[in-house]
Amino acid sequence: MYVEVKHIADIVGEWGKWQSLFFTHCILLWATGAFVNMGFVFHTKRVDFWCADTPTNLTSQHLSDETKCYKYINPNESCTHWEYNRTQFRKTIITEFDLVCNRANYASLTQSCFIMGYVFSGLIVSHFSDKYGRRPVVFICYAIEILGVISCALSYNIYQYLISRFLTGLGYSGLNGALFCSGPKYRSYITIYVIGGWVLGYVLLPPFAYWLPDFRYMQFASALPLILLLIWFYYFHESPRWQLVNGQVDMAEVTIRKALQMNGKSVDNLREQMIQLANSIQTSESIKNKKGHNLLDLFKTPNMRKYTLILWYAWVVNAVIYYGISLNMGDFGGNFYISFLLSGLMELPANLLTPLFLRYIGRRKLYAIFMIITGASCVAVIAADRTSWLRVLLALVGKYGISSSWNVVVIHGSEIYPTVIRTTGLGVVSVVGRLASISAPFMGNLASVTSLTFVMLLYGVLTAVGAVLVLYLPETKDKEIPDTLEEAENLDKNNAQKISSFYIAFIKDTIQVKHIADIVGEWGKWQFILCAHCFLLWSSAAFINMGYAFHAKRVDFWCADTPTNITSLTLSDETKCHKYINPNESCTQWEYNKTQFLKTIITEFDLVCDRANYASLTQAFFMFGYVVSGLIVAHYSDKYGRRPMVLMCYAIEILGIISCAFSYNIYQYLISRLLVGVVLECCGPKYRSDIQIVAGIGWVLGYVLLPPFAYWLPDFRYMQLISALPLIAMLIWFYYLYESPRWQLANGQVDRAEVTIKKALQMNGKSVDNLHVQMLQLANCMQATQKVDKKEKAHNVLDLLKKHNIRKCTLIIWYSWVVNALIYYGLSFNMGDFGGNFYVTFVLSGLMELPAQLLTLLLLRYIGRRKLYAIFMIITGASCVAVIAADQSSWLRVLLALVGKYGISSSWNVIQIHGSEIYPTVVRNIAVGVASVVGRVGSISAPFMGNLASVTSLTFVMVLYGVLTAVGAVLVLYLPETKDKEIPDTLEEAEHLYHNNVI
Repeated sequence: MYVEVKHIADIVGEWGKWQSLFFTHCILLWATGAFVNMGFVFHTKRVDFWCADTPTNLTSQHLSDETKCYKYINPNESCTHWEYNRTQFRKTIITEFDLVCNRANYASLTQSCFIMGYVFSGLIVSHFSDKYGRRPVVFICYAIEILGVISCALSYNIYQYLISRFLTGLGYSGLNGALFCSGPKYRSYITIYVIGGWVLGYVLLPPFAYWLPDFRYMQFASALPLILLLIWFYYFHESPRWQLVNGQVDMAEVTIRKALQMNGKSVDNLREQMIQLANSIQTSESIKNKKGHNLLDLFKTPNMRKYTLILWYAWVVNAVIYYGISLNMGDFGGNFYISFLLSGLMELPANLLTPLFLRYIGRRKLYAIFMIITGASCVAVIAADRTSWLRVLLALVGKYGISSSWNVVVIHGSEIYPTVIRTTGLGVVSVVGRLASISAPFMGNLASVTSLTFVMLLYGVLTAVGAVLVLYLPETKDKEIPDTLEEAENLDKNNAQKISSFYIAFIKDTIQVKHIADIVGEWGKWQFILCAHCFLLWSSAAFINMGYAFHAKRVDFWCADTPTNITSLTLSDETKCHKYINPNESCTQWEYNKTQFLKTIITEFDLVCDRANYASLTQAFFMFGYVVSGLIVAHYSDKYGRRPMVLMCYAIEILGIISCAFSYNIYQYLISRLLVGVVLECCGPKYRSDIQIVAGIGWVLGYVLLPPFAYWLPDFRYMQLISALPLIAMLIWFYYLYESPRWQLANGQVDRAEVTIKKALQMNGKSVDNLHVQMLQLANCMQATQKVDKKEKAHNVLDLLKKHNIRKCTLIIWYSWVVNALIYYGLSFNMGDFGGNFYVTFVLSGLMELPAQLLTLLLLRYIGRRKLYAIFMIITGASCVAVIAADQSSWLRVLLALVGKYGISSSWNVIQIHGSEIYPTVVRNIAVGVASVVGRVGSISAPFMGNLASVTSLTFVMVLYGVLTAVGAVLVLYLPETKDKEIPDTLEEAEHLYHNNVI
């Protein structure tokens, strides 16, 4: 019970060395748990096989699965001995125990046995841990799990392996008792970070399996950390709360005393506090024992019965689909290891973003949304090409959706069940879900017997039913949690509204920064240093973002067996993908024209022919990291401060760049680009509109310097390493900068803010007299602003779609952002396709940013937003279409492309300003943020425009751009004109304004 733990924390402190040891133990335990649980995927990986009597000149591809189950010499006789393709996996339980043909289901049964052990342990461990203590039960569970893992490694037949997996699951479930040490204040954070341990183990599993492709050695290696954790756990003390519950006050006092020593605390009246704590716990236990409720109470009343059955269904669907997708990621195509790794990474946004969504969206709606995302992704998999990355991407989206929906239903269920049966209700629903997960490993077998299409349709139907059923549950967001069965039965009727303490108001910068400037001055050395930092940061950002154009530059290539007297110009692109000597055989090794580019990711990782899309995928990963960062960094910078988050982002970006430089294959490079993209969103300028212009000029500087730099250093690895140097210098520089005084004031750190402002005043040469009074006034002003902010936070993203006119404006702005992002990056990354010298055209493309940044601000003073945006859209579209008619070798083609680049850069500046003026004050930040995220869909797709031009033609892509801009020019006329007009404050004002706006 939380109250007892809270009282213990009052004695030993909320956090210290004692808690950190338990915390570290839990993280490592969950990381090891991911190895033990999800390792099934690699231990039972299906590999190609054939009967041992098959002639060596026949490949298994010529044999059907049914034929492989019979002898080649005598097709009427069943085969009893097989040979396997051990290229990727040297030893699995498939190859060791011949789990093929009529024994194929045994492989899936191993994971079912693991889950059955998990369920069985969950039913008995809690009883024995309450009776005999947490420590001895966890200790026994460690021993059982280690025994099970080692027994798996030494299994000589499938039956021993099945029993061993049951033992492993039996011990694995009981180890959750190690969490008894978690303190109350930090418990929610500890839970998140412990789940991070699961993700860590999940992500480390694929490279570990790649390095050690033998299931026996993998099992032994998995046992080693468990043995170390067991030895470590042996030196831990019993739970003091359990000791107090069971009247062992003296032993609890010894434990607490040791905890105090470890935390560096001293308590004089410890004995008295322990007695008071024991009395408090006895009172709580007596109330607990008076409950008199059991499992049958979940079915006695109509509404409670309905809620229980729906929650059971939701848990069953989530368990089946979660494990069904996770355990069978290899069925969706792509590289098996990288797909599994990305599947693990999907757990991070699912666990981090869902709590944020729950603040603004009701439980029912959010669960239904995630169910629809999962179902739609699974059904869409059917239409995707078997060999395409789109199929893997859709599966990953489904994995994200089902992971998120499971998080939602856990919280929703805990808020539906009343206090008197909450533990029982959640315990039973968890068992029901685990029982259903026993069937999940057989989804792969079902796909083999029927088809993957059937399984995906099944997932689609299950999620659709779940999305409908959840609407019959009561909405619990911002409502009192019921205490009795009677209150729960009438939950939908008379539940009082309440504002959750979970809400943390986001903090705006504009008004507070103005007030700070009133103290330190509008401009001085302090602001100059920050401005210079932003300028150099954006210059480096241009190198990192736009450097893709040089790192992934397409060069001429040919198969390595092509005679030297044959030039590549005489070969078609399709011919280059096959051997010259044997045109029916695919080429596996190429040579490249390295005249212009010494090393690119194309030449290093052979990204040609059927691997050509990987080059574009690297930039898509960068943009995807950018989007993920934009969704989470702002929240954590508001919570923990600008400075630590920016320092962390610098470190991640430097790590990503260096990892790119040392990548030994395309998969490491993809992940490295994802890391690099994660940081850019948190590094935007925060200070004033002038600094935004300066930062934009910094971007242009980096953009323009990139081509001569790449010409001087035509090796992508050295380019990456050199790009990291200014970031390292800026990281050191930023370390000596101070925290945002506005953030310090917003979080009540008035004294620290005063120290920061005092240093700023000294740097600006201003007096520090009467500073404390001014700081108090500023703090009071910010508190008043925060009250207004809290009222604004009553609105969410759904408000953008509720009213007719605002919905229309939102959809048009979303379309505009997508089109601008797609065409801007589509032109920028592929300037070499328009002819001319690649380096020169790239420099000119960067210079087009200057008039786009500076002239647009002047034009906006005299021309309406709608007209100006439409003009720039028409300029862009007309230039792109005119490119088609221009000669390939003429500079006119390059000039038209540059005009298009100027037009799209300018239109993007206009739509950003127009959008911010259209939305009312109460939803402006949300609306602009969402539009930015939606726009990244276009930027993620942009790198593939070059591939699309190769598959179709440049004409097709230019016509596509022309059509998109023409539609955009028309749609913008349906937006209200905002030039020289009052910006609305409320949704009602905005709706009325748009209704009366003449188009």
